[in-house]
Amino acid sequence: MRAFPDGWFSLLELGRGVTAIAEPHHRQRVVSYLLRGRDVALLFDTGMGIGDVAALVRSLTPLPVVAVVSHSHFDHCGGLAGFAVRGAYRGCSAALPSPPYPAGTSHQSYAILPASPTLLLAEGDLLDLGDRRLEVVHVPGHSPDSIALLDPVMGQVMTGDFFYGGALYAHLPESDPTAYLASLRRAARLVAQGYDRLLCGHNDPVQPPAKLAAAAGLIARLPAGPPVGGRKLHRAMGDGFAVLARRGPEMPGNLAPSGP
Repeated sequence: MRAFPDGWFSLLELGRGVTAIAEPHHRQRVVSYLLRGRDVALLFDTGMGIGDVAALVRSLTPLPVVAVVSHSHFDHCGGLAGFAVRGAYRGCSAALPSPPYPAGTSHQSYAILPASPTLLLAEGDLLDLGDRRLEVVHVPGHSPDSIALLDPVMGQVMTGDFFYGGALYAHLPESDPTAYLASLRRAARLVAQGYDRLLCGHNDPVQPPAKLAAAAGLIARLPAGPPVGGRKLHRAMGDGFAVLARRGPEMPGNLAPSGP
């Protein structure tokens, strides 16, 4: 990885026209992705809003940029206000991350600017980059507004917080383990159709698609009721990832995948 001059971002070229934009100085280790098409560039997620991701993107491509957030959690929509074309399922929320900050930014000065979406996305919408189209897939579970982007020409899927290496959050107030399981099962079937890598929202950027089915298996085996013995959460361990949840899904064995 190479560092951007402000010291906040690190860049990793992943091939296939993709640059991973990481924020390694915060424990969230969030990763955004710049995809360069023939006519348009797309930024999938905009980070925490601490460093100036819009300035960084302008230095990386002369193309017009569409910024799309995977969901409305602060660490993915923090830089959305810096872009004229802003795609999302819903609006973005705000919260305060922890330091260290780049020069000129402090705990007191940090804020996420309001950024209403200008491009409301729905299941099946296509984002045209000129030489290929990315398909929007609604993948609720971690949050109700989570989306992934399928890039069939390049054989890759941008997952946001839907999947990454690390602890998958199915325990937040807005999380739904039943929906999460259905989304994972459906996504596992979709990626079997010629996709060979996941571009993930945290930690190591690239993960193998087979881990979607493995994550579905973990969630399906979670106990239905709340944890016992003083524990606050169910925790199931996988190969390089885990699932945290307050309860298991409803009727996991009978839950049919949604969508086509």
